[in-house]
Amino acid sequence: MLQASHLGPFLYEMDRVISSKSIQAGERGAAQGQLS
Repeated sequence: MLQASHLGPFLYEMDRVISSKSIQAGERGAAQGQLS
């Protein structure tokens, strides 16, 4: 198990990446929803 001091920055970075990807996916989903 990783120590929290190592895990903190890693989780923060993963959360940032996932958030930016979900925003992009949400925008694509909204665009597709408007088309159909």
